[in-house]
Amino acid sequence: MLSRSVLLAQRTNAQVPTLRWRLRCLSSNSSNGASAGPSTTYYDSQSGQHVPIHDESKVTAYLRRNHNVQQEEEDTSSSSLLLSTIINEARTSLGAAGMIMLSPRPNEIEVDVLQQLIESSSAPLQNDKSASSIIDNKFTIFLKHNGNQLNFLDNVRPCQNVNICFEYTTHGNIKHNLAQTHIATNGRTSIAIVDPNYYNEEDPVLVASGIATLIDNTGGGAYVLLSPAHDGDDDVGVGDDEMVQLCEELSYLDVVGSTIKSRLVVAALSDDQVEECLGIGISKYIVDDELGLGRLRHVVEAQGKELILGI
Repeated sequence: MLSRSVLLAQRTNAQVPTLRWRLRCLSSNSSNGASAGPSTTYYDSQSGQHVPIHDESKVTAYLRRNHNVQQEEEDTSSSSLLLSTIINEARTSLGAAGMIMLSPRPNEIEVDVLQQLIESSSAPLQNDKSASSIIDNKFTIFLKHNGNQLNFLDNVRPCQNVNICFEYTTHGNIKHNLAQTHIATNGRTSIAIVDPNYYNEEDPVLVASGIATLIDNTGGGAYVLLSPAHDGDDDVGVGDDEMVQLCEELSYLDVVGSTIKSRLVVAALSDDQVEECLGIGISKYIVDDELGLGRLRHVVEAQGKELILGI
C-alpha cells in the first residue's frame, strides 16, 4: 500500500478542487444547555441541520444480489416468490440491514414485486408473511437506476425503504439524472462505484474529488457504495490495497450533511481489507452470503466492535 507521505504528495500535485472544511459542533439536547444524556446528533454548520453522530463501533451488513430474477412469461409467480424469499432471508434470517441490487436492468417482475413489498401492508407473499413484516424502516433496498428505462421512477415510487443508486462515471449525464432523481425521491439516492477501473487505474484522489463534487452539485449521495463489478467468481478484479486507498481518500472528504465515513457501504473483499477499513472508521459492509457474513462478524469482533443484526 502507498505510504501516507506518497499519498499526500499525490494530493498536492493533482489538480483537484480544493475541498471545503467546516467546523462540526456537537448539538446540545436543549436550548438552555441542559443535558438529558449523551447526544446522538451534531450540528452541521454548512447544512444548518442536526445530523446523526457516526458510531464506528456499530457495524451493519448488506447482502449483495448479483443476478436478476429470470423473467418467464408463462409463470411470473415463481419469480415473484423467489425475489420475496431472497428479501425475506436477507432481512429475517441473516439480519442484514439491506440488500444491494445492482443488476444491469431490473426487470418488470423485480419492479412489480418490489412495489408490492413496499406499498402493500397486507399482500400475502409466502405462508402468512406480509410485506410489512419483511420490509420495515430499518431495511434498505439499493436499486440500480437504469437511464434507459424511461418509466423506472414511475414504476418504483418514492419510499423510505428504497434508495435509487446511480453508477458513478466520468462520462454521460449522471449529474443531471442524479439531481432530478434526488428531488423526485426526497433525497433517497446513492452513488455506486462499480467499474473496477476506478479502483485499479484511476487516481483515488481524483475519484474521491469527483464524488465530492457530484454530491455538492446535486445534493444526492445519501450513501456511496463501493461494490466492484464481478461475475460471481472469488476474484473481483480489485485488490485490497486499491480498495483501502479509495476508502481512505473518500474518508478525507468534507461535504454538506453527514460525514462521508457514515455514508460509505464497502464490499468486504478479505479479512485484511475489512480490518483496514474498520480502522478508517467505516461501519457498513457488503457480503454475498451467510459465509461472508460469518467472516465479517469474526473480523469485527476481533477489533472490539459489534456487528448489528436485525434478528
